[in-house]
Parts: sequence; C-alpha cells; structure tokens
Amino acid sequence: MFYLYGELNIYLTIMKSPNFWYSNHTLNTIFKIPSSFISLLLISRRIFIGKKKVFEIPSIGVGSLALGGAGKTTLTLKLAKLLSDNKIRPAIVHSGYGGEKEGVFFPESGYRNDISDEAILALKRNFICACFKKREIAVQSLKGIADILIFDDFFSYLLDPEIKILVFTKESIGNCLVFPFGPLREPIISALWSDYIFLENGIKASFKRRIKKLNREIITFSSRIKRFLFLSGKKLLEKDVKELVGARAILISAIAIPQRFAKMIIENGIKVVEHFALPDHSQISYTAISEIKEKINQRKIADVVITTEKDFWKIHNKVNNLPVYGTQVDFEIEGNEVDFKKKLVKLGTKSGSISD
Repeated sequence: MFYLYGELNIYLTIMKSPNFWYSNHTLNTIFKIPSSFISLLLISRRIFIGKKKVFEIPSIGVGSLALGGAGKTTLTLKLAKLLSDNKIRPAIVHSGYGGEKEGVFFPESGYRNDISDEAILALKRNFICACFKKREIAVQSLKGIADILIFDDFFSYLLDPEIKILVFTKESIGNCLVFPFGPLREPIISALWSDYIFLENGIKASFKRRIKKLNREIITFSSRIKRFLFLSGKKLLEKDVKELVGARAILISAIAIPQRFAKMIIENGIKVVEHFALPDHSQISYTAISEIKEKINQRKIADVVITTEKDFWKIHNKVNNLPVYGTQVDFEIEGNEVDFKKKLVKLGTKSGSISD
C-alpha cells in the first residue's frame, strides 16, 4: 500500500503546481477543512501502517513534507561531502524515478542518460549511487562498498534510518496545506517522525513557530549559488558567479519551484529575459533547445543560457555552440553545526569499515 503512495508522491512532483499553493489566495481559507481531513488520514497511515526497517548499514534519511523544491538532493550531497571529507565512504540511495536502469552506479562509469536526474548529480559529484524502487535491494547491494547510506527522499516510503532529517526551503511550504490543496505531501505534525529539521533562513515565522512546538532539533541554513559549470569542448570549467553579473540570460529548468531558481539568478545581478519553466523531472526537448538557439544566435536577445545543475547534465550534449551554464547551489549550515557533524561522523564510523 505505501509503495503505491510513494509512487503517487513522485508522480505529483512532475505536474505544474497551481499558483494558489504559493500565495495568499482566498481559496486557502476554504481548503483548510478538507485539508485537515486528509491530514488525519495520513497521520493514521504513519501510526498504523508504518513499519520500522532495520538496515545492516548505518543510514541517514533526508526528506521533506513538501512535494518538491525543498532542497533534499542539495542537502544529501552536502552531507555526502561532509562524510567523505572525514574519510567515510557514503553511498546515496534513490528510488531511480525518471531513469530506465536500476543498479549501483559508480562515478568512474562516466556520463549516463538512462538513470535518474538525482543519480546523475551524485555521480558528477563523485559519489556512489544506488537506484532501486525497493530500498532493501539497495542496502544489500551496497554491503562492503559503503560505510554509510544516505536515503534521498526517504520520508514518503516510511523508512526508518538512524538519523532522520526533514528539510524545508522558504518557497517549498507554500500555504502549508496538504495536497491537493497545497504543496505538502503530509501535515506539519508528521515532522514528529524526524530527528532534525532543517529550515532555510527567512522561512515564514508562523511556520517556524509551529515546527518549534514539535520539540525537534532545528538547524538553520542559507542557500547560495556556489559557482557556474561550463563545458568548453569536453573540458568542464568552473566559473565564478561574478563573471556573469550583468549578463542577459535565458533560463531553462525542469524543477518543482522554478520561481526560486529565477529569484536566485536575479539576486546575483543577472538579467533574466525569459524562463522556459518545465514540469519537474521533464526531459528538455530539441525543439526547446532550437528555439533558444534562435533567440541567442539570430535575434540576439540574450547572452547566455543558465540552467540548474541537474538540467545542465541532461542537455549538455544537445547544446553545441550555445553558452550554457549550470548553476551549482550549496547550503551553508548554521546553528548546532558542530554537534550535528559529530553525530554524522560517529554514525559513519559505526560499521567499522572506514576506508584508509
């Protein structure tokens, strides 16, 4: 039963979300009552259906109550880097949604277009990634390969890793109502099933107050564009954000909350002339690329194309003769950072198989 629910959650993220989810629309007041009824059903599901699964490898779960745009993958990669810097071998576990292949994939295998967007990102950041709908298979496949597992988007599958993290960006909470009346897949009280809650600086004060009442450890973070990626022939270059200040850009993205992406670009001094905003996880067609080429090469309305990091790798082999930049976003963890890192490293050493 919860397997079907997990698939439903993923399916919902590929649809374009209605505007009232992220505004103070009058409909939000009307929708509070039916949203509360759905919330009760979802909480009952956690209480009566959820079963704890004990994994043989130490594990961390990164999830969110929001359908998309909460920063789960960004935080997952951040934690993987932290562990790797401490000589602990992490492996990232995904459902593999959007990809054709299941399996364990290694960075040295090179670029693949038959796996999920998130898996591509993990490999490009030099992390092992396992893509399986059944997470138990991933765990079995990673024995002897990884010291610790990070489950990206664990929450909707009722998994019970040793450290459970929920993350929220400013935009992801929207009107704080449950789907289909808002962008949350579960009510806020479901955060009781977590250990840590990551909140982005500037998140709604009313939301933060509700989270604090749950008596979970809160860690704040800020988001920033760390760098831009650019391919010169087959050579990958890293560009400082300042190099694009003042440029006219066409944006192209296939993410849950494209407004957030556009806002970050604008805040860094780049002029956005147009934004091709596609549903989350969409493939970016040659037709869209051709239209962008015409606007840059013939009509000269923009200087560059800017996309997200995951979309950069999806289109990098389709964009010959186009100045395309991939946006690499990073989280700066604030508050309780030292204690949190110590707990992660301690968990990573639990298996006793730390690499030299």
